[in-house]
Amino acid sequence: MVIHHLNVVLIFINTENDLINIERKEQREKNGADIVPKSKVERSYSITLENVWMFIDVANKVYFIDNSEENAKIVGLISNRKFAIIDKKCQWINKMYNNIFR
Repeated sequence: MVIHHLNVVLIFINTENDLINIERKEQREKNGADIVPKSKVERSYSITLENVWMFIDVANKVYFIDNSEENAKIVGLISNRKFAIIDKKCQWINKMYNNIFR
C-alpha cells in the first residue's frame, strides 16, 4: 500500500469589510457584469469568515491576504500550527487571531 502525504496550502483572500466588496461589485456591474444582490455579497462575506476555520484545520500552511487596497498583501500566516500576524494594522486578521486563541 502506498500512502501519499499531501501538503495542503490555503490562500485566504479577504477585505477589511463587505462595503469594499459591494463597491467592487457595483463597478463590475457598470462594466457589464451580471447583477448580484447586495444582500448576497453581505451574506457571503460573513459566511466566509465563519467557515474558513473548517479549511484551516486541514491545511499545512495558510496565507491570509488582504485585498482591501489596490495592492494585495499578506497579513497573516499559519505554519506548523503557529499563527503569525504580519500586518498588525489589519483589523480582520486581528479578529481572526483573537477568535483562535481566546
